[in-house]
Amino acid sequence: NAISVLENLDCLLELEFLDLSKNKIAILDEKQLPQSVNILNLRENPCIQVEGYRERVRARLPDLVRLDGQDVAESGGSDPLGMSGALDSAGLRAVAAEPEELLATEKGLGAYWRKGEMQSSVETAIKERIEAFHIEVLGDVEGFD
Repeated sequence: NAISVLENLDCLLELEFLDLSKNKIAILDEKQLPQSVNILNLRENPCIQVEGYRERVRARLPDLVRLDGQDVAESGGSDPLGMSGALDSAGLRAVAAEPEELLATEKGLGAYWRKGEMQSSVETAIKERIEAFHIEVLGDVEGFD
């Protein structure tokens, strides 16, 4: 492919999956990405080497689950609840589900059909972390009278 500029995509309000890999996009204008996108692939584009690329894309796309073939949660993102190392009252560390490798038939557009499943596993991991944090906080509060 020879796409070098992203333009006129911001009007695609229902777009959820966008694969522009193996193009020539050097400067990414993330404002052109519809905020509805939750799976984005820009691998093998010069723009992914620009400092702050991942952070800018994540800031623009609030529902982003996968970026360049990686789950957003595993790609070095911040832990908004600060719970990556939190221990519950039993001393067990809360851990996210192991990343699942997609089969060759599930890559590209095939991954789109699994987006609900991927989102569900992310939601489950978040719920488990919140529950562990809740138990930890309750354990701390029970000592106060």
